Amino acid sequence: MNTQASEIDELKLRVAELEKQVAQLQAQLAQRSPRVVREAPAVAAHPLTQKEIWAKLLAKGLIRLPTPAELELSKKWEALPEADKEATRGTLRNLKLEPSASEIIHKMRDGWYPDKSEWVNEP
Repeated sequence: MNTQASEIDELKLRVAELEKQVAQLQAQLAQRSPRVVREAPAVAAHPLTQKEIWAKLLAKGLIRLPTPAELELSKKWEALPEADKEATRGTLRNLKLEPSASEIIHKMRDGWYPDKSEWVNEP
């Protein structure tokens, strides 16, 4: 019985020593990589106008100016009667893609790649 008591005392000493080492390591880690405190971004005194927002987005390369072809298509769209625009919107809302984009992604992950006969051709 005396042996068990001495073993328990030894284990208690080892646990205390290990806890001390863990505390030291945690303190060293905290000194090496202090937590980064981020400051809140500065808020403009007034809300930005649409032109200011576009200028910032252009400067950061997040958007681009439309191409001449895109501007031409936009003019054609704006010139359409409202009934034609709504008919086009309805067609796009009810468009059924076969296979769906998710099916294509799953197939391509498995190594599938369509041959030209499988591509959808617009009328």
